[in-house]
Amino acid sequence: MDLDTERLSLAQQLDVVAKLRTEELLPTAHSYNWDYFPAEVLGAIIDRADCSLLTALSVFYLAEPQFYVRPERQTSAIYQMLKRIHDRVNSGGYRHDPQDHRRDWSFIPGGLMRGDNAAPCFGFWQLDPGIVLPALKVPTETIEERRAKHRAHVEKEAQQIAAGLRSNERVRRSTELLLPLMPDDIQARVAELMAAPARASGKGPMSFLASILKIGR
Repeated sequence: MDLDTERLSLAQQLDVVAKLRTEELLPTAHSYNWDYFPAEVLGAIIDRADCSLLTALSVFYLAEPQFYVRPERQTSAIYQMLKRIHDRVNSGGYRHDPQDHRRDWSFIPGGLMRGDNAAPCFGFWQLDPGIVLPALKVPTETIEERRAKHRAHVEKEAQQIAAGLRSNERVRRSTELLLPLMPDDIQARVAELMAAPARASGKGPMSFLASILKIGR
């Protein structure tokens, strides 16, 4: 969830954070406006007992830990937050469940997953790679699940469009206008659905469908 940082005081923001459900911690941290109270509010998130390892690592990465290598920058509140994350990560204090990737993948910073600024594992900070790296590895089944979800979405959209093309003239005309705007994979599946009855009857693909798809190229 997004905290209304412009309207809420620090005390109010901390009150909201204290009441967040576990699954809301990473989205909230991901969207937080760092112009306000990042050390206090994000610090409250990473200090929660139910904070996940992915949430803590995401906050750690977004805080640009490499900036705090120089000693004169190690008295700031952000540095203290980073230090707490560092120590708790290395002691195994954050839980990790592969299911976190399924729920939270869109909120995990891309650079964190690519290993940006890791030399090794954020260099100066020396996060335990035996703890960190397995957590950043997206389970294969998660990737397959995303592909399956996309295939299901394509099939659903294509079936709806095909039904529209077989409907009365008014619905068919509006569907013909919509079809060229659809992604290529949906258009291709619609073509298959519409061509199947024609192939079965030996008449070939429907000519009006071919003309519709041509418009969108």
